[in-house]
Amino acid sequence: MNKRSTAGKRAGCGAPVKPPSPAEAINRHLGVRVKELRAERKWSLESLATASGVSRSMLSQIEREQANPTLAVTLRIAQAFGMNLGELVEMPDATPSPQCHSRGRSDLSLPIG
Repeated sequence: MNKRSTAGKRAGCGAPVKPPSPAEAINRHLGVRVKELRAERKWSLESLATASGVSRSMLSQIEREQANPTLAVTLRIAQAFGMNLGELVEMPDATPSPQCHSRGRSDLSLPIG
């Protein structure tokens, strides 16, 4: 039997636990969100698969954070729930991204070309 050593790789063994990357955080959030929305509607995986056109297997993998769905797949899931993409993936605790403001100037123009 060939077992790999996991010493120092688990949390609590002295090794620091690295925070999830933004992509990992989004996948985690999406999985939880899809599962919650499905439960609220009392939909089975099969019901959501039929409504969205996404396979039951893929939906299960998304809910278990084992898949990285394409934007098109995520959009089909959102539409099945009667939402737009932003509503489905919105992360309420996320830090907003920086935005460019013109500080009230209406004469701001950008070069074209």
